[in-house]
Amino acid sequence: MIKLIKLLSILLLGFGLKTFAADPAFIVFYNSGKATKTVAGKAVVLKKGDHLQSTDQVVIPEKTQLVLVCANFAVVQLKTKGTKELKTLLAQCNQKAVSASSAYFKYVWNSFSHAHKAPEKDPRAYMKTYGAASRGKGSLITKLYVDTIHYYTGALTIAWTPIKTVPSEFYKGAVDGDAVLVGKASKYAKIDSISTKLKPGVYYWDMQGQQSARRKYLKLWTKDAYQAAVTKILNGIVATTPAEKAYLTGFILEEQHFLAEAAKYYHQAVNMAPANQIYVATLTRFKP
Repeated sequence: MIKLIKLLSILLLGFGLKTFAADPAFIVFYNSGKATKTVAGKAVVLKKGDHLQSTDQVVIPEKTQLVLVCANFAVVQLKTKGTKELKTLLAQCNQKAVSASSAYFKYVWNSFSHAHKAPEKDPRAYMKTYGAASRGKGSLITKLYVDTIHYYTGALTIAWTPIKTVPSEFYKGAVDGDAVLVGKASKYAKIDSISTKLKPGVYYWDMQGQQSARRKYLKLWTKDAYQAAVTKILNGIVATTPAEKAYLTGFILEEQHFLAEAAKYYHQAVNMAPANQIYVATLTRFKP
């Protein structure tokens, strides 16, 4: 009996250590070359989804970029040739502010951090739109998050369910005032058509007779200001495969409410990886 208890204790301790070890400090998001870590005396090339502990070392060859996701969904990029002890990156992870890309990397982390869990089918389930005021829900629900839209150019159609033919109303005020534009009655609102009838500036809108608690926000940008804002967002995109980079770019632009711009990158992702059902489903939301 005593031997049996000792054996069970050893097994439970081993299981506990194994479970603890299974929780990674980092997950590999992208390896542009042959960055490796040593396993049982052998150099193993890292691939997306690999787990790394803070006690691991990685070797970065010349002209290689290794992108790691931290446990708090921050991202660390390693580009300098040499050997890196990952414990030295922990402070850098903690210093990373929550960014617009963190929701996407939360999806990546949850997809790969626990092998027994099936990855989420849609990264959008993790999306949190930034800077949008919650304006309540009317009786029509849109396919896209449209409480806030930043727009300059590009095709952008806002469809809703249940499908009803209603006009859209646009105001200068968030609450009161007369409509400055009433769109043609339709089953969707085409922001690209509506924007040609309004000057750059801030507007508030809703569907006639289907008002939510507060009107939705629409900012029509000037060309230069819009391009500067988009460029700033694009500068923060991390490297990965072309198709995923396009999808990640669209995801972050959508989080930041640049919906027409996001649609362009979702199109690119689908064109490069037409068999990816997540990409296809995401793009479908932008169609009437």
